[in-house]
Amino acid sequence: VGNMAGNDVNANRTVSVGHQARASANDAVAMGANARADHANAVALGAGSVTSAPNTVSVGAAGSERRITNVAPGIDGTDAVNVDQLNAGNANTLQQAESYVDAGDARTLRRAQGYADAGDARTLEQAQQYADQGDAAVLEQARLEIGSLRKEAFAGIAQAAAMVPLAPSGDGETTVNVGLATYGGQTAIGVGIARQVGPVTLNGGFGAGSGKRNLVRIGAGWRF
Repeated sequence: VGNMAGNDVNANRTVSVGHQARASANDAVAMGANARADHANAVALGAGSVTSAPNTVSVGAAGSERRITNVAPGIDGTDAVNVDQLNAGNANTLQQAESYVDAGDARTLRRAQGYADAGDARTLEQAQQYADQGDAAVLEQARLEIGSLRKEAFAGIAQAAAMVPLAPSGDGETTVNVGLATYGGQTAIGVGIARQVGPVTLNGGFGAGSGKRNLVRIGAGWRF
């Protein structure tokens, strides 16, 4: 209905009302000048309105939107919601949120009070187990660390024992001593050297063994 309405349309059960209105899909309705319903079972209401998908109702187009006024509050799940109804729902939601803020969630408070009064039984049980038995991983790590320190200490003692120098018997003489020692299951080899220069004896030594660290020593002595 209207000048050039439904022109060149190849669809069934369509309604086109208005100047150049066009309902080009099955069961589509276009009402208003230049209204276009190009999707099945879609409705374009008002001049220039354009549908964007099947089974939809459009009252405008992108950039040319319209408001729908005098809409009654929705009742069923598929009814439209007007602004008053939406604001009332928002106000109710806000009131509920404020109630939670002011009074708190009673169930949460009861649980919190229960935790405060009696404690979390599982947490207490775990804490007691830690207190009674200790953290096995931490204890094992500590044991390994102590064992490593013990090994290094014994290796150091063996190195010190292996590099005892022999004092030269006369001025200008040099002595070299090579020793092998063991202590606490750790072994070491040591080299000691000493030289007599007048009344002064200069000496030094180097020890290495089964530990990760080596031992170096230098010293001096005087005769008088």
